[in-house]
Amino acid sequence: MKAGWCAKQMALAWRGAPVRTTFRRALAGALLAGAPALGAANPAVAQAPTPTLSPDHWSVGALRRLDAAGLLPPGSDWGRRTPREGDVGRALAHAAVVAGVQDHPLLPLIADWSVRFVSETGAVALPLLAPVQVVRITAEGGYRYRTGVVLTGVGYANEDNWSGAPPAPDTSTALGSVSIGTRLRDRAWLGATVEGRHGNMRLPAAEAVVRLGGFHLWGGRRVVGMGPGRGGSIVLSGTSLDGVGLATAAPLEPSGFLDVLGALSAEIVLSRLENGVSITEPWFAATRLALSPHPRFGLGLTRGDIFGGRGNAPITLEHMLKLLVGKHSGEVGEFNNIVLALDARWRPPLGALPLRLWLEWGLDDSAGAISNSPANVVGAELGAVPGLPHLALGIERTWFHPDCRCGNTVWYRNWALTGGWTDERRPLGHLLGGDGTEWRGDARLDVGRATLSAAGWTRERGPHNLFAPERAGRATGGEVRAAVRLAARWSLTGSAWVEEGADGWRENALALRLSGRLH
Repeated sequence: MKAGWCAKQMALAWRGAPVRTTFRRALAGALLAGAPALGAANPAVAQAPTPTLSPDHWSVGALRRLDAAGLLPPGSDWGRRTPREGDVGRALAHAAVVAGVQDHPLLPLIADWSVRFVSETGAVALPLLAPVQVVRITAEGGYRYRTGVVLTGVGYANEDNWSGAPPAPDTSTALGSVSIGTRLRDRAWLGATVEGRHGNMRLPAAEAVVRLGGFHLWGGRRVVGMGPGRGGSIVLSGTSLDGVGLATAAPLEPSGFLDVLGALSAEIVLSRLENGVSITEPWFAATRLALSPHPRFGLGLTRGDIFGGRGNAPITLEHMLKLLVGKHSGEVGEFNNIVLALDARWRPPLGALPLRLWLEWGLDDSAGAISNSPANVVGAELGAVPGLPHLALGIERTWFHPDCRCGNTVWYRNWALTGGWTDERRPLGHLLGGDGTEWRGDARLDVGRATLSAAGWTRERGPHNLFAPERAGRATGGEVRAAVRLAARWSLTGSAWVEEGADGWRENALALRLSGRLH
């Protein structure tokens, strides 16, 4: 394919003009295909800072499908729930090249995803154009409805000081937002989103990202999520945090005897939470490490620490050293609370069948919890149904072992940091709330400009979950999401969500959003 013609098609997609169907269906994914070679020649280009995406963005599910098919770049962190735009761009570039060589059944989808992603993000996620300064302006308008939702409780023991789960205000509102961002060549990204609703203005996202060698340093407000689960993760499912963070710009390749570990990705985030009663505004640190010792097998570690805060023991060198090695600190262990999870991902050698399996095994706070009262997430995903490559299916089982009365603490609760594993009375971890079981099934259909996904679940929450007693017992629910590219730069997304409890409660949510790239 001639470089000039490919560049012309790339420019059309960037500007929002129609792209020839033959190009899209054959090798439209190659809009980004120059990225791997360029990145190899100049690592700075492949590591240019970009903003992150929300966990429910359509491209996150696309990455899962590529992972199941073995088409992600080597060393990709399968547990990054909020990927960077640059990560998605590089993943699509790599997948387009590999799928083209293999004549893979997902190649037409990769072509559609590539054009769609470039038209949405513009040049920000294009590694080929990393040396160029880029300004992006997007606008969004929509409607949001929510009713019946409850917030998490405060306290520790149900029979002592547990507050119960108060209702969250019902909402029915129109909203609009404008996002402005600029990438300063391959060195930095600056961006912010201003949103208006009910006549009030808020700042849901604002960040500055700087490339420092092989790392990205960011500060501001962004959504952070870590863990492989579909329905949520044990430590951090996806929460907007104000803070700072440091992450590898691209997977690192250890040398010498450490090369058996494979490519390594790492991230650390430091923020401050709003929760608690006697101890308030504690600090929160989240860390993730992912290793890929084999193309079909990967290991991950996610750790979260809530510590310090107003009314708590002071932050000292001794207390922080104990925290780092996983010990309780303070006069009687009140200084910190730890939630830790190990995860593994495996793609069994089943020929052309794109299947991936995952396991997350977590513990809360105390020695012996990994065996006495662990939390587990086990799942399987078929990235493309044989004969129906547009369709993907998944199933997941989550369970938190009940209070063992063996000295280990109740999941997501802490006797001193009584705000628990929450921020602004919303859970940081899994929506089960730390006590109970869940079965979840997922389906996703990608056709041309559109993505349609559906999920259904059944939950049995125990009496010690974060939403108890209002949300204890059996419940069933489901959600439907759709994302459609209406025109070159405009897309429409919608979602509907409902959950009903056996004792009569009901939660509903509906959202509709029209967004477009103005520049």
